[in-house]
Amino acid sequence: MSHSIFTNSFKASHRYIIDNINLAWIIFIAGMIGIMCQDFLGGGDRPLRARGHTALQKLGVLLLLPFGLKVASVYYLVYFLCAVCLADDASQISDRSSVVDPKAVQHTQQPVVTDRFSRSLHTRIVQLPSPGWSIDLEYSLKSHPNLKFVNWHFDFAEGLDRDLAMVPRSTEVLIEYCVERTKFARDEAIDTVLKDHEARFKLIHRQHRAVFTYEFALKCELISIPLEDIPPQFREGKCWSIGVPDLGDFQVFMGKTLSPKQQVVKVDSPKTLPYRQEYRSAVDLAQAKFPILIPILESVSFESNLESNGVIHDPFFQKTIAWDKLTYISLKKVKILARDYRYILSACPKLRKMVIERPGEGYGAYELPDPGNGLARADRLATLHLTDCKMDIRDFLSASAVDLSALTELVLTTYVPQSIGPADVNVNWAGIRILKVSDTLGTHFINGCMARLPHAVIHEGLEVIHM
Repeated sequence: MSHSIFTNSFKASHRYIIDNINLAWIIFIAGMIGIMCQDFLGGGDRPLRARGHTALQKLGVLLLLPFGLKVASVYYLVYFLCAVCLADDASQISDRSSVVDPKAVQHTQQPVVTDRFSRSLHTRIVQLPSPGWSIDLEYSLKSHPNLKFVNWHFDFAEGLDRDLAMVPRSTEVLIEYCVERTKFARDEAIDTVLKDHEARFKLIHRQHRAVFTYEFALKCELISIPLEDIPPQFREGKCWSIGVPDLGDFQVFMGKTLSPKQQVVKVDSPKTLPYRQEYRSAVDLAQAKFPILIPILESVSFESNLESNGVIHDPFFQKTIAWDKLTYISLKKVKILARDYRYILSACPKLRKMVIERPGEGYGAYELPDPGNGLARADRLATLHLTDCKMDIRDFLSASAVDLSALTELVLTTYVPQSIGPADVNVNWAGIRILKVSDTLGTHFINGCMARLPHAVIHEGLEVIHM
């Protein structure tokens, strides 16, 4: 019975709308349907239930249309006024219920946490003082700590070796960490992340018949947050809590990013591992500095396991190396020609040791940029090894091409006679402390070196190697 009454009423309302419809009704109905769809589908990040509730309230306007346009308009007006008043009351209640941080060092009100503020607290990316490296900074007004440095970023494919990005990977990646106690006291401001320790890690990439090793120093440096990366809610003076990552967090990052076959940690004492994520506090985030682990590439080693009848070619193919911080380079059985060698010396102002096995061998085009016709100055290069030479290495030592005046240790061994004399080598012979040469260089070269070396070096630092 009730069902038939509802059906008859609906049919009567339908006939009423059809009989009395005009342009104003059409515009009103279309506008209300558009408002409902916008509330339900475009309601931002509000829960689906809340959006449906708002749209259902506005549906009442359409249900009242059979009673006339005036009645529906009055209902919508009352709904609109109530919605505005209730929103103001809710905002006032939220203000009264906000909690003040008991650790606040200034007597100012704690920022109000609203949905609008929460949506604006997305993760920032802060650049680190090492090329290509950055770290995420997460803000929160609801949890402790208020700020967290998490998840380093570095594109190993673009910033180191493109073959590291191969999926599926046909090569093998190993990571070794070395943690040692420091011999000298650290600055107290930096002493929180690596307490009394120094850390390094090697990224070993085994690829077919070659092994590429990249060694990074994990240095703890104080960084500041740029003002544009601090949300407005955090620019007022408060006792903000900041989470600083530790060495364990960095190991997790490396594992997720490179998926190495193995990660090994070598320490002087297992009880002294610096795994201690610390929390710091700051009042003015724009002025505060925080200790963060920063990887700095300091050493590269390229080596092939080919037999003695050849060297591996294209050692720098698909590699992008930051040369400016390197202190050690080792190239064994890889193609390294004189022009590439001069470029490396010019691009590495901090290079202190360079070891090249079988220099000058190879064919094809040069792989590194042209260093120009100027003198390649190795202002800090203290150790140079050029061993197992099978080609003329005049261009590697020529006084007109390279400046090796800072050398204190020189090792030269060759399988073939060399057309070079001591006067052609641009070194400061008075500063040489260790000299090792092969007997294949000839008595003229060896005697000329002895005539230029200090007497103490001749008796203790000179060695002639029989090939």
